[in-house]
Amino acid sequence: MNQLLAAKDYRSFLLSVVEDPEKTRGYRKRLADEAGCQPSYLSQMLKGSVELTLEQAERLCGFWKLDELEAEIFLNLVLMGRAGSPSPA
Repeated sequence: MNQLLAAKDYRSFLLSVVEDPEKTRGYRKRLADEAGCQPSYLSQMLKGSVELTLEQAERLCGFWKLDELEAEIFLNLVLMGRAGSPSPA
């Protein structure tokens, strides 16, 4: 999960995961199933049209078997992505 530690936002992390050449052909569908959403919703989320919910993020943490620190990082990235405004510079 080194990609997670280097990610600036959860979408960039998810894109790196789904575009990993080692993943099987049906990985996006499986990821959507594990998150509890439709594959089309996952695609919309990757494009920035919709946000991942915290419940979906928690389900993905379990699917990936993230340890406590990794899960906290991923969930915080999701929370930042869902925030109404960017943090001040």
